[in-house]
Amino acid sequence: EAIEVYKALFEPSDVLDETYVIVCLNTIVAESDGEAEDLASSMAQVMVSITRGRMQPVQPPTHELQNILTPREYAMAMERQKISLIGSENTIQQKIQDFMETYGEVNEIMAISYIY
Repeated sequence: EAIEVYKALFEPSDVLDETYVIVCLNTIVAESDGEAEDLASSMAQVMVSITRGRMQPVQPPTHELQNILTPREYAMAMERQKISLIGSENTIQQKIQDFMETYGEVNEIMAISYIY
């Protein structure tokens, strides 16, 4: 929705004569989808620490997310992962294509990674 609003309200200027869209996506690429998903547990812990108001250093990956997060936090973490680029190189290529189909062409994708 933000991209649509930006494009609809854009007014050319001396600095920029047409829209220029940059999106920032949480991105974790690994040899396999499973390895990337394991690494993503560190990102989930970072996001939860931010929502708790207690930012902490990036924590090691864990298979115990459901045990260390509340049910609500876990659900939020899983939702965030759905809108992140997490997987193998082939999976990420497909997710970028899907993103472009859903949100339209963007000029740049900025990747951010919380990896322990």
